[in-house]
Amino acid sequence: MAAETFLEAIGKTDDGFYTSSTFDKLFGAAHITRAVGKTPRFPYGHLLASTQHFGHLATLVYKVAWLAERRAAGELDDITWMYFCGSDILTFHIIMRSLFDEVSAMASRLAVKKGVVPESFDDLRKWVGKKARHESELGIELAEAVRSCDWFEQMRDVRDDLVHRSAQTIVFLEPGRVLFQVHVGPLRRILIPSVMFNENVVNFTAYSALLMARLATFLDRLAAAVFAVVKDFDEEQDGSIQSFNAGFGVLQSWLRELLAEALP
Repeated sequence: MAAETFLEAIGKTDDGFYTSSTFDKLFGAAHITRAVGKTPRFPYGHLLASTQHFGHLATLVYKVAWLAERRAAGELDDITWMYFCGSDILTFHIIMRSLFDEVSAMASRLAVKKGVVPESFDDLRKWVGKKARHESELGIELAEAVRSCDWFEQMRDVRDDLVHRSAQTIVFLEPGRVLFQVHVGPLRRILIPSVMFNENVVNFTAYSALLMARLATFLDRLAAAVFAVVKDFDEEQDGSIQSFNAGFGVLQSWLRELLAEALP
């Protein structure tokens, strides 16, 4: 389960909460290799953007938790809470969607056959499954990683509703909770059973923890595929690579809550 895997990947030192994942190791290997002048054609910029976007998402999680604490302490009125939280939920979906296009741009430049692989992740997912030869044109390892992301379309649809279809993020005022729903007119757009507070309302702590766990699992699969493709990168050259973000501490707590709720 992605939630369990991501929870195990979060650690803590005196400096704070961190991950030390395959994706973190890929960024470390690419950064070190670039610094010494090797593999100049590797799409480092897209990897850097992907890494930064993941950090932005963790920071947004931390920010929402911080805002909830301020509200609980009586330092944030309900109206301001609803506007701030709704804005952050919108931004969460936008950044996650943008991260995937950085991933697909990186994959297209690492493909076996250059110039034919789509740079939009949405188009890449469709393209990989369209014809048998597309898998070999992209590369088997990368194609398998792309296919594994079977939850992407659901997240994409919510983001597209928010950005292109005048959807509204409604934040609810249940004390001690971060609850919301995305509506297009009367239609509820998020209905994932494991993250619902009730049949109509989404628990953001569970929802964001689940999506971040799924994303982290996908990025690790992608990183493993890149290590298989780029022979100059050594996955084991530095096992001490750590990525720190205060949001990982919040996600650790929210992941534990999500898993506890899933127990019979």
